[in-house]
Amino acid sequence: MAILGAGPVGLECLLRARQSGWEADAYEAGRIGESVRRWGHVRMFSPWRMNVSSAGRAAAGLEEVDPDGLPTGAEYLARYLEPLAASPLLAGRVHLRTEVVAVSRGRLLKGDAIASDARRRPPFRVLLRDRRGERVEEADVVVDATGTYATPNRLGRGGIPAVGELSVRGIEHRIPDLERRDRSAFAGRRTLVVGAGHSAATAIVGLGSLALRTPRTRVVWLTRSEERHPVTEVSADPLAERARVAEAANRVAEDGEGWLERLPGSQVDALHESGFGYRVKTGGPGGERTLEVDRVLALVGYRPDPDLARELQVQTCWATEGTYPLAAALLSRGGDGSDCLEIGRDLDASTLRHPEPGFFTLGMKSYGRNPAFLLQVGFKQVDDLLASLASELS
Repeated sequence: MAILGAGPVGLECLLRARQSGWEADAYEAGRIGESVRRWGHVRMFSPWRMNVSSAGRAAAGLEEVDPDGLPTGAEYLARYLEPLAASPLLAGRVHLRTEVVAVSRGRLLKGDAIASDARRRPPFRVLLRDRRGERVEEADVVVDATGTYATPNRLGRGGIPAVGELSVRGIEHRIPDLERRDRSAFAGRRTLVVGAGHSAATAIVGLGSLALRTPRTRVVWLTRSEERHPVTEVSADPLAERARVAEAANRVAEDGEGWLERLPGSQVDALHESGFGYRVKTGGPGGERTLEVDRVLALVGYRPDPDLARELQVQTCWATEGTYPLAAALLSRGGDGSDCLEIGRDLDASTLRHPEPGFFTLGMKSYGRNPAFLLQVGFKQVDDLLASLASELS
């Protein structure tokens, strides 16, 4: 089994596969939990008990942790992911700084042996690249757990790049660390925040706190939504930190704090570098606007990278780009991302299958652009997959 990615779901899959007797290896383009590292300063909405499995906890030696406590990404990485990757069963099986370039099915092209058992016979070929060069490894099963964090959505109207966006440097697609590392880059500056999800809400709340302590810090908040409360709030939300952040951001949007200017119902049309900042052309109900800002936070979500499996017979949803059977199940439940605790419940291994036998997409990438993914869903996907494979091989 070849597992692509060494984040929480990739490591869980490697652990469970090894416990089940598979010869399994994981390949990671960066370091352990590379995406988690990029938001390491952010406190998670979900508690410890929702972000670890019993098998992973035992392998990582995770003890004396408050199950209802909310770890930061850095704490989660240091106390769980890194010890898990170093555990005896996984030692030597996680190949870091190893990029997966592409996956194919033996000599078969994408259009060969459609709906035929012939596609099951040749092994997968996984093209890898590391500091020593390129090589190919073969596998009977491939699990893509590479996530979506490395491929952010675009800023422009209709989801395509805004004019000039592809040539502009310095656009941020992550929540800044306003208490430490990134404070000087935003304090006393004018920042454009684009988006109305929980990442954008977290950034707005953080920038508001910075503005109250640092004169001349200003924020322009642009959202496609024209609602008075742009951030979705879940009724009686059991995730208290998520509820707090959403409510705080919506309160700021409604009250019109002096440091904040809102541009509801708007989108970015063009973006160019200007001196030490950016000139941004926007369009909305009030007509066209041209903004001069120092920083741009493009917190507009993420999407899967389809290139790894381009030569395989994969089937993804035309709306979310998630695995098709899973996307259909989520959408049938009204899965718009508003309540991630509910819509992913009780789904089985049948939702993980592609037409390509032996190829599976797990974790955030399986949800595509749907943001309703939780790590506990990914752990259940691993359970379902290994149970299904064991049944097939028995």
